[in-house]
Amino acid sequence: MWLVILEATAAFFIFAFIIWWTMYHGREPELNDPTEKSQTATPSDEKSDNANKAG
Repeated sequence: MWLVILEATAAFFIFAFIIWWTMYHGREPELNDPTEKSQTATPSDEKSDNANKAG
């Protein structure tokens, strides 16, 4: 009986690991996050942002 419980527990943890791996592992950061600057911003974008803040 303990072997069945052990096998069911192992199957559950393997299942949970596969779900975690496919959902969360290696996820790239959100592109619409306002707290982080975009790495593709050009200097002209920064100038227009500064002009908007000053005016």
